[in-house]
Amino acid sequence: MAMALAISPMEAAIEAVLQRWLADPFSLPDRNCAIDLLDYAETLTGRTYARRPDRREAVRIARDPYGVVEVASDAALALGCVAISTGIERGDVGIIANADHRPTASLCLKAGDDHGAPMMAARGGEGIEIARIEPEFAWRVPCPRP
Repeated sequence: MAMALAISPMEAAIEAVLQRWLADPFSLPDRNCAIDLLDYAETLTGRTYARRPDRREAVRIARDPYGVVEVASDAALALGCVAISTGIERGDVGIIANADHRPTASLCLKAGDDHGAPMMAARGGEGIEIARIEPEFAWRVPCPRP
């Protein structure tokens, strides 16, 4: 008889986010990574962010290059997440930006090592965009880690 493997709540939540991003490419205001990662953090913390942006607010936030940072910081604090600047690990959330992309919410899939930055994922126009990049801002979601 095969033994069933238990999946941690964090791994189940990561899988749910990635499946959603694969199935539905980015589209404002309804399909964006910031709202998905807010759902992810709420699921893991068991808390609800009381000032969740509505559809119109999501568009307004996206037009402001650092609007997502302000909302993410407020939501992270309200949900009990801890701001981190180093040691980004799988399951942490962050804000990434580079010359090709405005600031966007992202999920760490793999910690960085001596050879590179953490592997961060975000919802893109074609599914999931993954890059090794240091987040400008990052938070650790309090949850059981494997």
